[in-house]
Amino acid sequence: MLVKTERRRLFKVIHYLNALTTALLCQFASHSAWSDIQQTAQTTAPLPVQNMYPPMLRFYDPLPSSALQAYSESLGIELLQTYSNIYEFDALPDGKLLVDMELYSLNLKLTRAFTSKTELALTVPLYYAYDGFMDSFLRDYHSTFGFPNGGRELRPDDEFVYFYNDPDGSESWQGQEGWEVGNLAISLRHHLISGEGWSAALLGGITLPTGSRKRGWGTGKPDIAIGGVVSWLSSNWFGHVEGHLLHPFATGSTATAYQDYARLSSTLGYRLSDRWSLMAQVQGGSSPYDTSLQQLDDTPWLVTFGARVAYSKASSLTLAFTEDITHETTTDFTVTVGLKFDL
Repeated sequence: MLVKTERRRLFKVIHYLNALTTALLCQFASHSAWSDIQQTAQTTAPLPVQNMYPPMLRFYDPLPSSALQAYSESLGIELLQTYSNIYEFDALPDGKLLVDMELYSLNLKLTRAFTSKTELALTVPLYYAYDGFMDSFLRDYHSTFGFPNGGRELRPDDEFVYFYNDPDGSESWQGQEGWEVGNLAISLRHHLISGEGWSAALLGGITLPTGSRKRGWGTGKPDIAIGGVVSWLSSNWFGHVEGHLLHPFATGSTATAYQDYARLSSTLGYRLSDRWSLMAQVQGGSSPYDTSLQQLDDTPWLVTFGARVAYSKASSLTLAFTEDITHETTTDFTVTVGLKFDL
C-alpha cells in the first residue's frame, strides 16, 4: 500500500512539473525580440544528460557545458527530468551486485555569472527508484529485434532490487524503493580564450556528500573535478569537446577501491532554424571503481540523440534519448526532458 501511494505521488509530481513546463513556455514564448548571441546560446548548448547507472551516480559526473554560452547575471534555472531502465548483475542467485529498477530523476540547476567571465552553478539531484513497469516490453523488444536480453529472463518482471556486498563488508549498500537525494554539486565555468567562431572555457566542480552511502547513492565523501571545454560554431553546424579529470576523496576498501577517473563528451549539432536544433552526443570515460566486477570497473560510454526548441531569449525545451554503447556500467536507456529559462 505504501509503495502504491508513493507511486501515485510520483506520477502527480511528473504531471505537475509537465504542466508547469507548458505554462512557463507559453509565458516566455511571448517574448520575441532576442539577439543572435542569445539565439546561439539557447540552441547550441550540449545535451544535458548523464549516466544514470546508480553505482556511477555515487560519484561526480558533470553535465556537459558550452564555451559559447553567455555569462548572464540573471538567475538561470534548469529543470531536468529523466527516466531510465536499469538491469545489471554479476552472478545469480548469489552475486555481489544486483541493480534491477526503473529510475526517475529530477535535477534542479541554478546558474549565475558573478563577473563577465565567471559563472557558478548549483545542481540538486532527486531520485525516485522503484520496480517499474517496462521489463516485459523490453524483453519482447530485445527478442523481436535479436538484441541481447542481458539476463532479464532470470529475474521476475518489475521487481526492485539494488544491493552490493563488499567481501569485507565495509563498502556494502542496500537500496530501498522511494525518493533519494543525490550528491549536490557546485560547478564553475570561466572564459579562457575565443576566436572567430570558437571559444574555450575552464571548468571545475565539487560535490557535497549528501547522497546516502548505506543505500548506494553516495560515498560519504566529496569529489572534485577540473576540466575544460572547446566549442565552435560554423554557419548552422556547431560542436563541443569537453574533458574532466576527477578525484574522489573516498578511498573505499581493499576489495572495493576507488580511484581517479575521467569524463569526456563530444557533441555535434545542426541548427535547423533560429529556434530549432538537432544533436548527437557521445560521452563516457573511465570508472572510479577498482574491483573485480565488470559491472563496476568497465568504462561507461553512452550515445544520445536529441532536439531543442528555443521559445525565447530566456527559455528552451530539450528532448533526448540515450542508449548504452558499453553495457555493464550504464543504463539500458534514458529519456531526458529539460526546461531552461532565466529570471
